[in-house]
Amino acid sequence: MDRRTLISGAAYSVAALLLPLRQPEITERAHAARSRPTVTVGQGEIDAVRQMTTAFNAADERLGGGHARTAVVEYLTTDVTAYLRGTFATDTLRRSMFAAAAQLSYLAGWKAHDLGLPGLAQRYYLHSYQLAAEADPHAHAAYGLRILAHQAMDLGRREHCVDLADAALTRVKGRTDPDTESLFWLTAARAHAGDGDTRQARSALATAERLLDRSRGDAAPEWASLGGPAEARLANQSGKALQAMGDLKAAEDQLRRSARCWNPATHPRIHALTLADLAEVQCARGNVEAACQTWNTALDGMTGIRSARTREAVTSMRAHLAAYRRRGLTSAQRLDARAADLP
Repeated sequence: MDRRTLISGAAYSVAALLLPLRQPEITERAHAARSRPTVTVGQGEIDAVRQMTTAFNAADERLGGGHARTAVVEYLTTDVTAYLRGTFATDTLRRSMFAAAAQLSYLAGWKAHDLGLPGLAQRYYLHSYQLAAEADPHAHAAYGLRILAHQAMDLGRREHCVDLADAALTRVKGRTDPDTESLFWLTAARAHAGDGDTRQARSALATAERLLDRSRGDAAPEWASLGGPAEARLANQSGKALQAMGDLKAAEDQLRRSARCWNPATHPRIHALTLADLAEVQCARGNVEAACQTWNTALDGMTGIRSARTREAVTSMRAHLAAYRRRGLTSAQRLDARAADLP
């Protein structure tokens, strides 16, 4: 894995989604290509990568994907790649390092995704999947399949979303805590909702809720814990699935639930984006004044964040308000004027 590999051919590819489905053991080829070991790697190096990933992730949540992205990439392609080529006293240490590297590659993909670079994000996600499969071909690798499905859904490319979601579920069932497994059922719910299969989508949503209700407070695996509270993520994805199914009242309830769960001090971006989604649903239901209030709060949280997703949310907001602005609705006119002044 090097910088040239990661930045070349950065167009998003639907065909690339088939790679982890058709070649589940794709990482076997990496063994033969790996360079001669140059460093000895132990628990200290693994802990260092995990701590750096946690720090980078916290900054990403507060400041957006445009902050420190090059630092993440540089660390991944130099120090961490050298560790992956090193020697390990035990197979457990080797797997732990590959798991830590998978998390960092996932974050690099997430930052590219947040900046509106889908092809580059996909390449990092595929690398993350390969690294995760080396560490744990079941639950952790399933998490890589999950993010590939989510990215495709966010881009409106639904061709393989159900297959990816089902493959992820098959790998993870019974192999992790209920909170984490619920995230995979939510992915399946969104995939089926986007595919028009309401029955399967609602069944998956119900399973996710049951799993969350069964929660024993077990610690989530480290590779799943950086995304935020389980309830907040469950409500957010449930809201999106319900919105895709046309159940706007239930979607509004779930998105409001999610917004309450996110801490705007530590997760201002996802809190603001959730509010923006909530406002769109409120607007679609005809509650325009309430939507304008929600959008105003969302804009408060977007200040100082470098993210294409927040900019897209503002563009979408202005499009939704255009008709009301032309009709002379004061709240819509003021909100649009505020959005026009944003950098």
